[in-house]
Amino acid sequence: MSAAQRDPQRPPKRSFWLKVLVAGLLIFSAAGWLRLQQSLAEWNFLKEAGLRPGPLYLALTGGLTGVGGLAAGVGVWLRRRWGFHLTRVFIPAWQAWNWADRLWLAQTETARIGWPFALGATLVVLLFVFAVLSEEERLMKDAKRAGDRGQILS
Repeated sequence: MSAAQRDPQRPPKRSFWLKVLVAGLLIFSAAGWLRLQQSLAEWNFLKEAGLRPGPLYLALTGGLTGVGGLAAGVGVWLRRRWGFHLTRVFIPAWQAWNWADRLWLAQTETARIGWPFALGATLVVLLFVFAVLSEEERLMKDAKRAGDRGQILS
């Protein structure tokens, strides 16, 4: 007897792609925390190097990325509505900030040359996030409807 047959109210198992999304959000969060930690640890070096916009910018954006990625990852893993909404706002907002940073702050040849790849990666990430969240919400609604009608999920 499957878990769905024992408890029809139980939501379906998390899909492989949802697990990939959550792992990505948590890795993204870890990168933000590392950015924060390294900008604080190397503050004097970054100041002396004349880095613009400076270590404060790196620390703030690292902290925001760490908090946002962690909150989104936990919220999606727990299948909370706020987690799905947060992810739908956080990822496009981060992508917009990433493009603003690339176009106005990063004055490197690599940033100028690599924009087609970066644009493709941005579109793939956005499509992936929205597709996974939409499919997970559909599966949960279907399971809830089947449970409400007393049907057994298989």
